[in-house]
Amino acid sequence: FAGIQREMGGRHAGLLGVEPARPRRALLSDTWLRVLVVGLGCAWLCTSLWLAWSLRRDPAGAASLRRSHEMTELSNEVLILRRQLASMVSDADEAAASGAGGTEPPPPPTDALGHADPAADTASRHPEFRLAMIVPWLGAELPRWFDLFVASCAGSAYLVDWLIFHEDAPIDVAAAPANVRYILLGPHGMGAHFGVQLARLTGEPNQTHTLVRLLQHAFATWPYAIVEYKPTYGDVFRDYLDGYTHWSY
Repeated sequence: FAGIQREMGGRHAGLLGVEPARPRRALLSDTWLRVLVVGLGCAWLCTSLWLAWSLRRDPAGAASLRRSHEMTELSNEVLILRRQLASMVSDADEAAASGAGGTEPPPPPTDALGHADPAADTASRHPEFRLAMIVPWLGAELPRWFDLFVASCAGSAYLVDWLIFHEDAPIDVAAAPANVRYILLGPHGMGAHFGVQLARLTGEPNQTHTLVRLLQHAFATWPYAIVEYKPTYGDVFRDYLDGYTHWSY
């Protein structure tokens, strides 16, 4: 009797448009889905907590991870700059080739002070752009690889001149490529040059002596401190950048 009653009840529910009760298997499926979602959330939370604990326990590992991330970003920026430079040079070459018939020949190359440089080969230089690469050197001795560095600079002669500023380093000027130029500033001359120029740029000429003494001491004690002034190179060495379209370091 009970079985007949259940069967009749199900039929009456279907006739009246009432949805019968879902099977027990569907309820079990929903339960397992909830368990799976909660389990994945707990696993993600535990992994995050373990990673944070590991980084706090191992500062060297955290620093290494940050350095790796920074190096990746720096590599991406360098790649973008290389592509932009290649595109700029390509566009300039195409413009020079298309207008070669009606344009004037490019001006003769100049040295670091803007004077004519008859020794330079005009045919091996870019017709429009010229980059000055500023390299200040502090110290009485040069690294063992310096000769190799100077030799590699010759590979960029088409576009770049290397301006190497030094105080009293033993440099063989005669062995330098045509696009490598040495500028001797004399003993403690780097600090004096920076002090004078920075006092002029900041509108504080009365602080010239103080800045000169301060920078001379800083460069003599901590030579690497000069890298903090890289953004000022374009103004500090302005007198040596005539004839160049761009400068860098």
